[in-house]
Amino acid sequence: MKTIRNISSLAILLLIFGLNSYAQKAVMEISKDSIIIGDQVKMQLMIPAESPDMVAFPSFQDTIVESVFVLNESKSQFDEEKKLVSKTYTLSAFESGIYTISPQEVQYFQAEDTLTFISDPLALKVLPAVVVDTLPVDTVYAEKSGVVIMGRGAFAEEIEQQIPDSIKKSLPADSLNMLKEQLKQSMSSQFAGQVFRSSGLRAEKDIQQIVDAPKNQLFIVNDKNIREEMRIPGAFDTVFVQEFDTVIPSQALYTVYDIKDIHDDVYKTKFNFKELMYYIWQFLKKNWWWLLAVVVIALAAIYYFLFYKKGKPVFQPKEKVIEPAHVIAFRELERIRNEKLWLKNQVKEYYTELTDTFRRYLENRFDLSAMEKTSAEILDDLNTTKYLDDELVLKIRVVLERADFVKFARSMPLPDENEHSLKVVYEIVERSKLVEVSEEEKEENDKQSNN
Repeated sequence: MKTIRNISSLAILLLIFGLNSYAQKAVMEISKDSIIIGDQVKMQLMIPAESPDMVAFPSFQDTIVESVFVLNESKSQFDEEKKLVSKTYTLSAFESGIYTISPQEVQYFQAEDTLTFISDPLALKVLPAVVVDTLPVDTVYAEKSGVVIMGRGAFAEEIEQQIPDSIKKSLPADSLNMLKEQLKQSMSSQFAGQVFRSSGLRAEKDIQQIVDAPKNQLFIVNDKNIREEMRIPGAFDTVFVQEFDTVIPSQALYTVYDIKDIHDDVYKTKFNFKELMYYIWQFLKKNWWWLLAVVVIALAAIYYFLFYKKGKPVFQPKEKVIEPAHVIAFRELERIRNEKLWLKNQVKEYYTELTDTFRRYLENRFDLSAMEKTSAEILDDLNTTKYLDDELVLKIRVVLERADFVKFARSMPLPDENEHSLKVVYEIVERSKLVEVSEEEKEENDKQSNN
């Protein structure tokens, strides 16, 4: 019976190690292990893979753990040289405390198989919105030389992660405890080899003490024994050393600060902008619905009293100011007169600008499509419409024909003829311009016509 039990335990142990080899390790790193309330921190997940399309990272709706918010998730990044696929998450928290980010699963799709990569947990410490430098700080130094090693907490967390829930539920309590003890012995053996390679320590009693010690217990060892041990308190600021570092006497190990009572002066810090934004955000998050209602009611009231009640449109189109046709024409004619292109041997350009100005005036003043018509067609329209009297039509005929001779027959009019052409256009605009009559003048004209 005992032999059968041993064989059964061995089979279960092999099954667990098989599952463990199938569930590969994902690397989960954090840019810093402590932040002030409202600060941000980067968390990165990565696994070895041949392509980012074969990897499915976890996605979070709002929080990764309670009170730790996921602000942003990057796209998957691929390091072709190292064959690593990674994803970065931006985290933040608004309540102080120490939060444990649970192991995360990353799926790797390979052919018809799906591999599951599981990361180790991480701890994130969120400090109150106070300046750490204003608190009493004390630095702890090494008294003896040796290698830094941290306690292992009897590998309790690692063992719990190694045994699937299905195995925990199916095994009796005695078998489960025996399985945990076997795993602990295996991990202790691996750890002992690591300690020996780093420091030369072989003493089983000392190594077992380190294995059973809490994870915040710091040991300084040499090749003979434990030379110094201390427990890093929960209220620490910075750890200056890493595990398996070699330290010497008077080397800084970590700094601690006192957690004082909430009524102490240490919490009477100056109110800063970061705290203000935090309180505003919390207020908006809790009261957004009635704040939105107030804004909607205020906008409705403004619309009613300023627009609806007075019958005004909400958006008043801006009226386009159109200059009278004769104002535009006079401005262009004045420019042409000042340039005197005919004196610069630019006679063709002079007559082109002069006739174009006259054509645009006809379009703006009488709505004639003069720009697309020949001189003969323009004269026919003027004779038909009677917009200009016969004397003016005869004068403009001379100017248009003279311009056509210049543009198409390369004729060279005399200087007096050039000036005369400009005067003719001036005269036509002056005599045919639209004269606006004021309301008072209209009333006066009506009275005279009635009398």
